[in-house]
Amino acid sequence: MFRRHRNEDDAFLSGLKTHLDCRILPHGFYPLIPTILSSMALWTSTVQDGCDYGRLEGEESISRITGSDVFPFLEVGLYNYRAPVFYATENEWKLAFTYDCQDYPNEIIDTWWTIGKYLTIASAVLAGTLSFFLWFTTCTTFSVRTWRFCGIQAFLAAIFRAGSFFFFTTSICIKGNAECLFSFGSKVDILGIILWILA
Repeated sequence: MFRRHRNEDDAFLSGLKTHLDCRILPHGFYPLIPTILSSMALWTSTVQDGCDYGRLEGEESISRITGSDVFPFLEVGLYNYRAPVFYATENEWKLAFTYDCQDYPNEIIDTWWTIGKYLTIASAVLAGTLSFFLWFTTCTTFSVRTWRFCGIQAFLAAIFRAGSFFFFTTSICIKGNAECLFSFGSKVDILGIILWILA
């Protein structure tokens, strides 16, 4: 009886040792490619400051957000916006990145905006967990099923990240003479989507 339990324990430990074979690059060099690509894709979602996703032009939308029609444009994001500052010496409106982002009024946030926010959050959660998990390939072996799961997770992170572009279909971007142009945040999101697909 004790011998049978000992044999079962030995088989369990042997299987565990096979999967947790902690040595440097047990799969070789190639798993570092998706690991580094996923880390770079995760980095692209952390470099944004929350109010640099697009550039909004259009007097009606700007006045809905700020309550004023003096600004020629706004730097807008999924969560906050930044108003430009007028530099009298240069006679020009410029963004002062040292100023804090400002909150939107609640009444302008619509359904597409909310969907874009939630998809961005879901993408960040998937991206963070996958990027962290893939670094274990440097010292442990993964089964084929685990690699497939990682591929599906990377694809979902890319799809959800693309959902952030729903922001450009919101009322502040399409009503009246409003126009939302790509800015730093949206361009970095495009790079992140490409990196997730490559990973």
